[in-house]
Amino acid sequence: MTRSAMPATVAAALAKRLNVVLTQPVNVVFNGGMNITGLDKAIEAVGGPAKLAAAIGVTPQVVTNWRSRGVPAEHCPSIERATRTAGKAVVLCEELRPDVAWGVLRDQAN
Repeated sequence: MTRSAMPATVAAALAKRLNVVLTQPVNVVFNGGMNITGLDKAIEAVGGPAKLAAAIGVTPQVVTNWRSRGVPAEHCPSIERATRTAGKAVVLCEELRPDVAWGVLRDQAN
């Protein structure tokens, strides 16, 4: 994934289109490709949304909806288990929901 700064002319054109005045130089960075999420990695690791859905007990539509709505925390452990390969998790809960204190929860479980 490459990142590059938006040229000043593009920033000015964008500001004009949005009807705003730039009072300072703007350093806007855009992602050169699609932002690959933990959910995307999990889907790829198991072979598609339908296979992930079957592995965790939800419908494929639910998995697809998570792409825009986010993965509910209660499903993260089952996704982690579903992506485990050769004893190592391909996608960890921390990657699916970085806002949850998974380290604390893992310590309490042990």
